[in-house]
Amino acid sequence: MTYASDIGQSTELENPAAQPSSEVFSVACNNGTLQAYSTIRNLIEHENDLVNHRMTWLLYFNAFLFAAIALLSNATVGNGAVFKAAELLVFAFLIALLGVLTSYLALKSIQAAFDAIKALRAHWVLHFEPHTPGIVHANGQIVHYKTICDEKLPRVDGTRVFPYIVGGGPNFDTARRGRQAPSRIIGGLVLTWAFIAVYLGLRIGLLLVGG
Repeated sequence: MTYASDIGQSTELENPAAQPSSEVFSVACNNGTLQAYSTIRNLIEHENDLVNHRMTWLLYFNAFLFAAIALLSNATVGNGAVFKAAELLVFAFLIALLGVLTSYLALKSIQAAFDAIKALRAHWVLHFEPHTPGIVHANGQIVHYKTICDEKLPRVDGTRVFPYIVGGGPNFDTARRGRQAPSRIIGGLVLTWAFIAVYLGLRIGLLLVGG
């Protein structure tokens, strides 16, 4: 059976699960805690939607930029060409710089959404959860929530009045791992465009020197 504290620690202990009483749940619903839970949860979902939208448009935009780079690399050069080789390299270099800039800005905006989610979770944990006068401690004692937080004591997970405000339950590493994929994907795009920009910059420099 899993027991967890709201400061991010969890352990396996042998103890019967305790359930929040109907009276405690009724109090939590009537004192505004349920409304606060719904509001904060909706805000968290809004931030998750923003992450999804920003990732979607970034990937579409990067696909467009990569397609433009491919077209330029296959462009005909020579006497009958509209653009010279140096001009095509400059166009490709500008596209690569645009890729670096947009990917970096998207990374910062998605990190801002994750920071907002962490702030909302912290606000819920500090000010609303669990809003009960006492919680069953892992050893069976009734302990006030503030004492559990101050002394970093594990609590019985079954005594929660509401579900966890973010996914993952008592495993707080789940949310951290969920944030890694978007950040690493965008970080990879930034590095890729930066490499392309440096390569094209060197090619342009060699053309100018050989001029």
